[in-house]
Amino acid sequence: IDLSNSLDKSRIIQQIEQALIKHQVIFFRDQHLTPTQHRDFARLFGNLHIHPFFAHIQDMPEITVLENGPELKPGNDHWHTDITFTENPALGCVLYARKIPAVGGDTLWSSMYSAYDALS
Repeated sequence: IDLSNSLDKSRIIQQIEQALIKHQVIFFRDQHLTPTQHRDFARLFGNLHIHPFFAHIQDMPEITVLENGPELKPGNDHWHTDITFTENPALGCVLYARKIPAVGGDTLWSSMYSAYDALS
């Protein structure tokens, strides 16, 4: 799937939604998106949340910028859940990695369904 193409509420979007429900995380490798294409793809799944704390792209508050480097210590390098402090938390997050290190820099996911089911 090329996410830079215009995708409407078609069969493809329904299949993506079904895959997300089933797997809770899905990946679209080798994408080349502009910020507008990134935002437009995310909007196909509902209204977008504007993050209250992180920097965003100029004139596009829906796109949060997360940067890391030798002089920047990541502020999210521990287990966390995004935006659960709001009354109506977001369905999820659409990440688009523009620059990935050869080693490290991993982003991990965990099923909260499994965590809940494992409670005794």
